[in-house]
Amino acid sequence: LATTGQQQNEVVESLENLIDELARWDHYRRFARELTQIQDEQQQLADATAQQAQRLLSRAAREPDAQAQADLDKLSAQQHELARRVDRILSGMANMRDQIAAEQGDAANSLADALHEAGRLALSGRMREVAGQVARNQIGQAPAAQRQLAEDVEELINVLSNRPERELSRLVEKLRQAESDLADLQQQQQGLRRK
Repeated sequence: LATTGQQQNEVVESLENLIDELARWDHYRRFARELTQIQDEQQQLADATAQQAQRLLSRAAREPDAQAQADLDKLSAQQHELARRVDRILSGMANMRDQIAAEQGDAANSLADALHEAGRLALSGRMREVAGQVARNQIGQAPAAQRQLAEDVEELINVLSNRPERELSRLVEKLRQAESDLADLQQQQQGLRRK
């Protein structure tokens, strides 16, 4: 009975470790989901900026009126918000990389690769530059720059997603096996109690 109890404790500990690993992988996938959402919003923002540029070009006046400037300010604020969110995601990725570096080398390496790529692309800095251009009514090149930013976010997602899916399926299989072992141990313990 004591041996069965000890084995149950080992199985429970193993299950808790696997749950922690799966939670980390969930955070990992969350980064990719958030970046995908940012990519979509960046593309929508590029479209809205292009529409605003067309409206401003159709007017003969060089300076935008109050409503047009308010629209430009709104687009600029949305671009700044995307830059802030990218910074937050990259910070979370760096924290996750540091937490899992010793335990999950492959995942930490994928995060490191993605962070390196983000640094190379300078996403948030370029987003802020475009936001400044939009706010100053320099929107001739802004839609193209915003579309390029959306493509660069997609590139970052691709780097992040190239982690081995086998690792996740292996963890799920280990979790199922541990669950089965725990059920067997519980049946054995019940049998021992009856005896």
